[in-house]
Amino acid sequence: MKYSLQSSNYKETDYERPNPEWVCGRHHLGQPCRRGPDPHGGCQGHGACDPVKRGDRWFCTRPDIAGGPCSTGPLPDGGCGQPIPPCVPLRSHRALLRRISWKGVGVAIALLTVLLFGWWRLDFLNPGELSPPHAVIRKCSACHSAFDGGLPHWFLAAIGKTLPGKDSDLCLMCHPRVAQAQWAHNMNPKVLGAAAMKGTTPPKDPTTHPLATASPSCSVCHREHTGGVKAPVIRDALLCNSCHQTTIAGFSTDHPNFQKTRRKRERSSIDFDHAAHFNRHFQGKLKEHAPTGCNGCHDYRPNTGLLAHTDFTTACSACHVDQIRGDFKAGFKGFPVLSVPGLDTQAMATQGMDTGEWPGMADGELTLFMRLLLRDDPTFNDAWNRLQNRDLLTLETLSPEEKKALTAMVWSIKGFFKALLTDGHTAWAKRFYGNGELPAIGDVFGEINGGLGVDTLRTAVQGWFPNLDREWELHSQGLPVPYPTNLAAASQTDPPKKEEKGLPAPGQGEDLLTDEAEDSLLDDGPKIQVPKVEEGLLDTQPEEANAAVTEKTAPPSPPMDDEAWTRGGGWYRAGYLLYYRPSGHNDPFLRSWVDLLGRLPDPAAQQLRTVLSDKNAPGVCEKCHRELLKHREEPLHDDGLDIRSLTRFSHKPHVNALRNNCQECHRMETTIPSDTASPPIVSQTQGFTAITRESCVACHSRDKAGEDCLQCHNYHARPQ
Repeated sequence: MKYSLQSSNYKETDYERPNPEWVCGRHHLGQPCRRGPDPHGGCQGHGACDPVKRGDRWFCTRPDIAGGPCSTGPLPDGGCGQPIPPCVPLRSHRALLRRISWKGVGVAIALLTVLLFGWWRLDFLNPGELSPPHAVIRKCSACHSAFDGGLPHWFLAAIGKTLPGKDSDLCLMCHPRVAQAQWAHNMNPKVLGAAAMKGTTPPKDPTTHPLATASPSCSVCHREHTGGVKAPVIRDALLCNSCHQTTIAGFSTDHPNFQKTRRKRERSSIDFDHAAHFNRHFQGKLKEHAPTGCNGCHDYRPNTGLLAHTDFTTACSACHVDQIRGDFKAGFKGFPVLSVPGLDTQAMATQGMDTGEWPGMADGELTLFMRLLLRDDPTFNDAWNRLQNRDLLTLETLSPEEKKALTAMVWSIKGFFKALLTDGHTAWAKRFYGNGELPAIGDVFGEINGGLGVDTLRTAVQGWFPNLDREWELHSQGLPVPYPTNLAAASQTDPPKKEEKGLPAPGQGEDLLTDEAEDSLLDDGPKIQVPKVEEGLLDTQPEEANAAVTEKTAPPSPPMDDEAWTRGGGWYRAGYLLYYRPSGHNDPFLRSWVDLLGRLPDPAAQQLRTVLSDKNAPGVCEKCHRELLKHREEPLHDDGLDIRSLTRFSHKPHVNALRNNCQECHRMETTIPSDTASPPIVSQTQGFTAITRESCVACHSRDKAGEDCLQCHNYHARPQ
């Protein structure tokens, strides 16, 4: 479309120029003179026109738009016959605006110069009060990257020419926990994309997933210089929906249903089935020990909203401490830790092996604990790998390599006991921690060996290897120490003596005196000799002596066996084994070994894990801690962050609103697992029905408890 410009023909229109500095003084009356002021503001309006002389006559030049030539015509001297009084020209509107603008710019520059370079400049630039956590910061450059560069950098920052995320990098200097702030939710885009795939339609290519490529700045959600207790966080759902592909209008309207996820578990997490305990265990003989409510086991702390578990002594010991100590367990109450394995001593003596003395009555195997303590001994490892498939109690046919391996294994075991007697706790710690750095001497040394007393160890080793010191001295000097042939012959020919019978199993041997043998055993004992009167020792026969002769002596009480003595925990010896009995829950010795087993890839460690994981194992740790001795099945993410930490829950507002009525949300399952059914490896429900979104919507809506995203979600993922 074409627009016609103002005509410049003076006969048709008065052309008004927009750029003159001055205008006629009668302009505001709508009657400006046609000539207008000169460039310096002088009035030029002396008449209605400027007459023109043609020949010897003057002609009026007033245009038709102004009424045409006047009837009076010009004066004889050529002046206008209709003179106009002079006016006072005025500056044009445009000139006034220009002058005001330049003056304003000058004043602004002057003010900025004074404010920005004066000692009060920081007060002038401060946009508001900082929150208390940041109030200690005195330098603007600590948070604003453009501040140190001066005015040029400020200008570049104002027009968006600075590097993105530079201010966020300054935030991370004090907040390292969110070190991956350049990623959405601090998480690797691949991890977030894979997690998003669980709730979206799979793409055409199943090997790909959408990547969260946004690089949000900290200031997008965190706004400072507003005062308050802490830096406010924008809680508008529109901010979340601006990045999420699936928008959610509100929790009560279109929020997805809760998914079944595996709860985060530690190695010591408890698998407690509430339904089984309340519906079965607490209904029988243990009813008197049952808690009366949730607070019997859960310690709610109103000031923090934390719902913690009470300790074992308060909540569990009444029913389970005797199980841990093995009071009702058949057989040995503890587990074998140190042992002397059984060897074919006759074959060792016949072949003249350089092993020194070895107990011929030993017939057990090397304990898994000792195998782990000897794991960093290369000599033992080579010998064990060669002999582990051989029956060590039948060694008539030994190859030269096997004979050499057996000799090396014997001296490794003897060297282990010799080091314990010589170096004590330090020797045990070196074997326990392996080639790694030893911790500082302290309580940890007593924990890793269960407080093994030197007298207990010395007595056991002295009984097993009575000549160990002499043999080790000869072996250290490179001298041969053959197996004593006289001991081997004695073990084969001498009949067993009554006092050399093997030790009774713990818990047995209390009823040695039967009704039939009681009299004969007592008759073999010494008789009380009553002094005679004629010997001059007594004047008369005492009545007490007569009674002693006729009355049977009461049998003495049998001494307490070693295993019963260690009911409170500790070491005891049985034959060629040293047993350890757990002292109770969280036994330091067991805990130390469980931590070690979690770090060792050694096959022997896996075998010991299997033994300790048995339901009848001493300590019965995995009765409640079913992942204590297992490796984590769920691997850590590449960035070491837990995606489940994006969801949070606090009991504090819920307990207050529901008036401690836990069953309002946690409803017990009605089915009771049978005693014979094997329990699951990981209890998912813990005896409760799953909590659904509908149960939360009853309170969490826009008009009630609220439904903004940050009530239940964290933006920053936490480390695993």
